[in-house]
Amino acid sequence: AGESYLDTTYHRLAFPSLPDYLDGYKIGQLSDLHMGLFFSPRRLQESLDALAAAGVNRVEITGDLIDELSLLPACRQILQQNASRFPDGMDFCYGNHEYYRGFNQITAMLEETPVRIMRNSHIVVSTGRGNGMTGCTGKDDRPFYIAGTDYSFAKGDKEFSRQREAYVQKTLQGIPTDAFVVMLAHHSAFIDEAFRHN
Repeated sequence: AGESYLDTTYHRLAFPSLPDYLDGYKIGQLSDLHMGLFFSPRRLQESLDALAAAGVNRVEITGDLIDELSLLPACRQILQQNASRFPDGMDFCYGNHEYYRGFNQITAMLEETPVRIMRNSHIVVSTGRGNGMTGCTGKDDRPFYIAGTDYSFAKGDKEFSRQREAYVQKTLQGIPTDAFVVMLAHHSAFIDEAFRHN
């Protein structure tokens, strides 16, 4: 059914600590597209069209982007041609299928696009007051960061939890404690560590 329907889900989020310059900021997320038999390059283009039509400021791709490596050139072209439609850019974190299908080839493809790869790393989007962002201004001096974790393949609950914590600590290292942070992760279990680290 993935090739038959394109569904866009909207979530309005409220945070007591949200810097004023992020009020109304729109982030689009694409995840688990698994481009291949059930999700074509045409569908990727339609997905980006839907996000652009919604006025999204930035796009986050949270893993499992592509399964069929023969589609890498088409994927690269679509990402290159559409990146400028999102004023604050596009970011990516790894899922498990990047490792299963061809980590080096997928990474090389992404490195030829404007998409920023986040692998237990972070970027400062604004140093405060919306500086460095398109169309965002405010009085709040607190910075805004995007952080992204790698995918954990640790076996067993205890080891999986330990590795998630290690990845999150590395991902957030150096970010000021007063910063507003959006953390990307492919595996939903990372939400525990995300909340624990604010």
